[in-house]
Amino acid sequence: MEEVFKDPVPFSKGVRLQDLINGESEFHIDLDFKKTQMGLMGACDDDLFPDMEENDNDTDDMKLLEDSMEAVVLSCPEYHSFDDLASKMIDCVPSGDVKMLIIEEGSGCLIPPDAVVTVHYAAYFEKARIPFDSTLTMNNGLPLKMQLGKGRFIPGLEIGLTCVHGPKAHFQLMLSPRVAWGERGALPRIRPDRALFVIQLYDVTDVSAPARLVKTIVLTSAIYC
Repeated sequence: MEEVFKDPVPFSKGVRLQDLINGESEFHIDLDFKKTQMGLMGACDDDLFPDMEENDNDTDDMKLLEDSMEAVVLSCPEYHSFDDLASKMIDCVPSGDVKMLIIEEGSGCLIPPDAVVTVHYAAYFEKARIPFDSTLTMNNGLPLKMQLGKGRFIPGLEIGLTCVHGPKAHFQLMLSPRVAWGERGALPRIRPDRALFVIQLYDVTDVSAPARLVKTIVLTSAIYC
């Protein structure tokens, strides 16, 4: 029981002062409240599964995650330090805030800045073996599909994604705090440190391609008319 009260316990709904005075309030403690309340960004340490050793279901979920092909692809690479890994990367921007290492080249052209992309990713802090953020733990484990240029991705991911050929690219991005969640991070979950994103790109839809094609046809027609 002492373990339950080590951290603050949030109420599921507000309590009226008058009810407390009249003795009409009852309190029920859900011993599994941490498990039911915890989402992707809910835990405060580097482990997305802090209770997995105490619960058979959580252990099974983790085993399934470890056994999935996506988890293998997105696993943290072997390296001595972020500086060591960064020495093998290229800069996507002159400032060096976004560094890239291509694991497997994609097909096609560079990804347009307004394309719709489908990706899986996992984000790691230095020396961590479990991601603090991953698409594998959201959306029922399905790849994330979003359009670039809409503010849905953090800036560093937007920059990195437009520097690869797609689809089918597999690559790593190292982002400084200023192109990720800012110099202050998003505590307590996200520290203001460099983060390594391991990314698998599945699909790219160039939403502006039809408009560019029409423009090309119009210009060509004007030249020959």
